[in-house]
Amino acid sequence: MQAIKLTMTSNSNPMANFAPIDKVNYRFKTIYYLIYISILLAFVGIVIKIVFTSLSIGDEQGPAFATLVGYIFTCVAMFGLLMAVISYYFKVQGSFCSTSLYPSFFQIFALFLILFVIIRQSISFSDMINTYQVDPEYYKFSNYSSILIFFQLVLIFSYLHGNLNCISTTVGALSKPSIGTLYLSIVLFVLNILTVGIMEVILRLFSTCF
Repeated sequence: MQAIKLTMTSNSNPMANFAPIDKVNYRFKTIYYLIYISILLAFVGIVIKIVFTSLSIGDEQGPAFATLVGYIFTCVAMFGLLMAVISYYFKVQGSFCSTSLYPSFFQIFALFLILFVIIRQSISFSDMINTYQVDPEYYKFSNYSSILIFFQLVLIFSYLHGNLNCISTTVGALSKPSIGTLYLSIVLFVLNILTVGIMEVILRLFSTCF
């Protein structure tokens, strides 16, 4: 009975695919490290944006500056994650655990697109954002967007966790939870696009001065 219990416990572990480092295939250890470091740095960028948004020093350092620094940090991390995903799929091309590159690529590229638009807003309207010359609703929607980006990062990691099967000894096909994660990621992307669109409208039409 004890052996059966131990077996059930090990099989129910949600971290089965991204196993401890001693269970990672030696061919994929660099990719394993790059994925985890990139995800960690991406979250650090979000934290920088949220924590330092309220810090204003003159007209040049404020919410726009914090957003610019934090999201550039996240973009660099996402680029590293994209390189890790591409490298993985080249390594497993034609093998029994090879899956399509496009779902992972879409999720990362979609987040890149949102980050690019917000970074452009922060540069184009930096003086007004830093000196609070825009409608207060802008800052609320900026926070909403940050929350959505956070959960998009969580879903990207969750999807990779479920589908980069060759990284560890656990091998399997695309699972239904991973497909559900992909659909949810698409929904969050659409919501974030709408949020960023509202931010753009506020900046262009509801600012106190240009």
